[in-house]
Amino acid sequence: MTDVANFSVADGEATPVTHTFVPFRVSSDEVVWMDKDVASYMIGWYKSVLSIKRPSGPIGGTGRNTKFYHRTELPILEVPGTAISGFATPPTVSHRPSVQTIWTIPERTSTQEIINLREIHRKTITVAQFQDSVEGLTLPY
Repeated sequence: MTDVANFSVADGEATPVTHTFVPFRVSSDEVVWMDKDVASYMIGWYKSVLSIKRPSGPIGGTGRNTKFYHRTELPILEVPGTAISGFATPPTVSHRPSVQTIWTIPERTSTQEIINLREIHRKTITVAQFQDSVEGLTLPY
């Protein structure tokens, strides 16, 4: 098991910006990391969440899967309006683009099978037709 720690990733801007996500909340079944440098207000912080759902039911039974959920959210704040009576308007979220990956790992899965799944998934999302589909909001045809 790895320790919970900060991690950094670059965004997709023409001049990439490195975002450092720091542990914000840690529990036995979920870790939340936040990038506090993107906004002055918490509602605008980028978020990465990793959670786990452990198998239930009798050992050896069907459907005994461990599920990992990884979600990344990049909230976009509204541009604040003008001050009213000398008070600045509070920030609000305009929209919240996000992506979630769900890993379903049956108990019988070997470590090498998990590594293969991870690598194929990671590399698949870099294939041009997948990137074009997501960025263009269309399916390949």
